[in-house]
Amino acid sequence: MTPVPDGDDDPGMQAARLVRSARSLAVQGWEVPQLPRGVATGRLVRLRCGVYAPAAWHDLPAEQQDLGRIHAVAVGALRPPVFSHGSAALLHGLRVLHPDGEVHVCRPRGTGTHNSVNGVRNHHLELPAADVVELQGLRATSLERTALDCARFWRAEDALVLLDQAARRGVDPGVLTARLAAMPGRRGVRAARWAVGLMDGRAESVGESLTRLLLARAQLPPPVLQLEIPTPLGVFRPDFAWPGSRLILEFDGRGKYFLERPTAEVLLRERRRETQLTNLGWRVLRTDWDELVHRPDRLVHAVTVDLARGRSRR
Repeated sequence: MTPVPDGDDDPGMQAARLVRSARSLAVQGWEVPQLPRGVATGRLVRLRCGVYAPAAWHDLPAEQQDLGRIHAVAVGALRPPVFSHGSAALLHGLRVLHPDGEVHVCRPRGTGTHNSVNGVRNHHLELPAADVVELQGLRATSLERTALDCARFWRAEDALVLLDQAARRGVDPGVLTARLAAMPGRRGVRAARWAVGLMDGRAESVGESLTRLLLARAQLPPPVLQLEIPTPLGVFRPDFAWPGSRLILEFDGRGKYFLERPTAEVLLRERRRETQLTNLGWRVLRTDWDELVHRPDRLVHAVTVDLARGRSRR
């Protein structure tokens, strides 16, 4: 098992420090008969049988609570489990698009149940030693194996968001493709091959990943991500570009403008940069969460029309 360093400021470790077994609470003066009373009065939160957290648990963000539940399962386990799928992704520090609220663990084939029991989902998978690492003091599937399992068993939207993050962390799509090729006929392999074929570490946000998935499903020509375009105001790297059609598509997530201050200056700089691109012969389309979620057909139509217009002008 390969150890992976982690820091004290890791959100998972912050959550882990709140998780207490009944035995550790006894050291702090809590007698077993007092625990139900502590839960009833709000001084304690019962995470699972024999595992608790102080009231500060309620102040944790949802993602940290999910991480805390993973540690709670480890505290209450008779044997150290190997966490997998979404639980492993969280331990690796990846964002999960649609958390299912369950803790996922791997078991050897022929042991236990496949069903979800008390919020724990068991997966019967064969795990080579190289596929298990140590994270936050717990055993989990490696980043590569986590990406592979999620690609096989998750919806394309959830899988691609995670795969793009994994690619940014160094997971090689070619390695995943080779591993999938060694699993002919197994569940989820065909869908995973398609998702892995789309993964790209240059995607910088969830919105960009989902926009690219929409374009791929519409069978539009694949764009170039983060193409460097020199302008008089400096080099511009648009989210998506089709150089042959001189078309740019930008995903306007809220953070693109509101994480900088002052916002008015950021928007003015964007308008000036867009003017420079237009002067250089580029056309700029913009999309956002509202269009991506509620009017995806309109976005596909706009890109299709502009790509055709660009080809006709060549």
